[in-house]
Amino acid sequence: MRLAGKLRSVSRRVALELLRRQVRPETWRDHARYIQACKSLANQPVPQALQDDPIYAASERLRRQAMAFFADRYKAQTGLRVMIHVPSPQSSMGGASLFCNWVDGLRFLGLETAGLPWGSDTTTAIELFRPTVLFTSDHSTYTDQFDWDFIRRYRARAPLALVMTASHEHDRNTPNVVRLEQAQRRGVSFFVSFREPEYIQAWLGEWRERGFEVVSIPFAANPLIYFYVPTTEKPLDYVFLASSNPAKLGRYRQYLLPIFRRYRGVVNGPGWGQDQLILTRDYHRFLYAMAAIGINLHIPVSLEQFSEVNERTYILACCGLFQLTDAPKTLHRLFKPDAIVSADTPSAYREAFDFYLHRPEARLPFILKGMECIYTGHTVFHRMDQFVQKLLSLDELRPVLGIGRQQAEGVSTER
Repeated sequence: MRLAGKLRSVSRRVALELLRRQVRPETWRDHARYIQACKSLANQPVPQALQDDPIYAASERLRRQAMAFFADRYKAQTGLRVMIHVPSPQSSMGGASLFCNWVDGLRFLGLETAGLPWGSDTTTAIELFRPTVLFTSDHSTYTDQFDWDFIRRYRARAPLALVMTASHEHDRNTPNVVRLEQAQRRGVSFFVSFREPEYIQAWLGEWRERGFEVVSIPFAANPLIYFYVPTTEKPLDYVFLASSNPAKLGRYRQYLLPIFRRYRGVVNGPGWGQDQLILTRDYHRFLYAMAAIGINLHIPVSLEQFSEVNERTYILACCGLFQLTDAPKTLHRLFKPDAIVSADTPSAYREAFDFYLHRPEARLPFILKGMECIYTGHTVFHRMDQFVQKLLSLDELRPVLGIGRQQAEGVSTER
């Protein structure tokens, strides 16, 4: 089995290198120049002349409304002290983005929240911060970083809700039964899945049978980091910020390679061969501002089932970038058809890219509708509000919730 795994890894690296060699050479040659231009843009104020940009005006209005609605709404809940386990970008680019956004969102809602850094002394960090909620992923790369005997002793003297992500063994995790037995011994309070309720119902029945609730909290956009940046020109035809996901290599060739061969763009993320130029999330909106189209692809399960749309879907819309994606089943449940352009075949994908690239007037309505969808229902503030409401219902936290519990439980997220 170990040899087979190594062979698969080598095969994937070879396939990725072959794909890289077919990309337009200027993409790799000019990569550093565009990254530097992005960083320069980040240091420039928004020119007065660009503040009349209709996308900028809509973005600022929607963003202000969302932030005013959610700011400090749980500040009275001093008993909720949340610690989120945050992986390094090298270990998981998607996980680092997601959990940093959770930290930002909870803090914005007024809760004392700390990120637990990857590879840190978790015991000391927990003792210093004194969380009443600890959130980590149910994967050995995460759970092996904790002294579970220490956590058992900590919980004997202070309330601590333990929350984990729920992932099925078919998502390259260890057998469900082993992890669920561990979860029972460790006293997990509930699980979180980033997927839709249908997926949870269909695939996570073993969690229910063991007495665990799995709460659906989908991905979202973080308006503190991702928002529209107006620019005078767009030197890039496309931007693709993503790791070189092995599960997508075949579809990269089908959907993206025809675009990569022909058009000017930036491909940035782990595994593409220029890791020293990988941008941190604080620069992403500026790189997106330099492009006409943000391209997006999903993993197979998202195409086959009502599962999820990836975090990139929300981020592109929040940044006011016209988005072209494939056709995940959940897409039009979350976004109206006039908010995001999708294509369910490689030829339709290429045709849509060619059509919209030189038609900014055709892109504009999708951009405005996409931003509206995000800010009225799919920000990290909306998701963390849902998470906090679940925490407030836990009997094990009753001793620390204090006077703010009744008011907070009655808060509505309707706008």
